[in-house]
Amino acid sequence: MLTPLSPNNKLKVGKLTNCDDAFIGYNEDGEMFLEMAQCPRIYIGMVMDCRNVATNQVEVIGKLVDLQYDEYSGYLFIFE
Repeated sequence: MLTPLSPNNKLKVGKLTNCDDAFIGYNEDGEMFLEMAQCPRIYIGMVMDCRNVATNQVEVIGKLVDLQYDEYSGYLFIFE
């Protein structure tokens, strides 16, 4: 689920569920990415889309602008 950060902000946040094997890293060019087993790396700047399980339609989520990790919240994706 994507939630606006505030009513006046166009940024949205999504939370990664089931993230036991996920980690945030940097490649040799200094680009931040999230890596999980059985999944290609997800880089900052990627325009992401996903399948809505309720409608079975592919929807564009937006451009990934930040990845964050908090021990209480887990991995968070920030989109614009």
